[in-house]
Amino acid sequence: MKALEVKGLSFSYSGDDSEVVHDLSFSIEEGEYVSLIGHNGSGKSTLAKLVSGLLGFSYRGEISVFGTVLDKKSVRAARRDIGLVFQNPDNQFVGSTVEEDIAFGLENREVPREKMQAIIDEYSEEVGMRDFLKKSPEGLSGGQKQRVAIAGVLAMEPRLLILDEATSMLDPSGKSEILSLIHRLKDKNASLSILSITHDVEEAAKSDRVIVLNAGRKMMEGTPKEVFARSEELASIHLDAPFAYRLASALRAEGIEVPSDIVDEESLARWICR
Repeated sequence: MKALEVKGLSFSYSGDDSEVVHDLSFSIEEGEYVSLIGHNGSGKSTLAKLVSGLLGFSYRGEISVFGTVLDKKSVRAARRDIGLVFQNPDNQFVGSTVEEDIAFGLENREVPREKMQAIIDEYSEEVGMRDFLKKSPEGLSGGQKQRVAIAGVLAMEPRLLILDEATSMLDPSGKSEILSLIHRLKDKNASLSILSITHDVEEAAKSDRVIVLNAGRKMMEGTPKEVFARSEELASIHLDAPFAYRLASALRAEGIEVPSDIVDEESLARWICR
């Protein structure tokens, strides 16, 4: 089953011909982890808002979530299947404590109070924030706040998780924490579908499939290996291939036979050390 299907999607904020997204089509299978990359202004975050219904329905084309075409009548039910994590964790923190923040979405869904605490405990433990339930946001780091945001989303058990530049405002340590967490969650729940909207090619290299946007249009699509092999085309829109791809390519240019399955820094380091 397709978790998300976008057909011929076009959208303009002003309603004229200056389209931010133009004739875009792609799909995500249930359980697939897809990264959508592009430079600033390529339409990535607009797409996240369109898919989650935050920009209404003044677009051309069609968006389906688990087989349901989004419209004014269906969007509320469809949103129950979607979890959206934004780039700035401060903008998502609505409770005065970690516990209240995770509880917010559950309260909106009228989850009985006697069941709510067990859910809060489960997902705060899942993201490593169980010991911080009584803490206020002022005492948390950016990475910890983002963990809380993810816990609040996961507590509502979405089938499609959308990450809209979810690590872009974090330091390298915080970014590494969140990406490791996301991959652990994916390993535990094989049916969880993920759309990561990012400009971080290192993050995209670890997904199942990569879609490249340029000026609101799909420029290329394929496995990380297929996409990042087209380094000259990526450079034309100011995107680099991940470090491991660039180093492996440079070594091959010097006549060194680097295995074709080298796709990240870890696998490259293991091969070099051998």
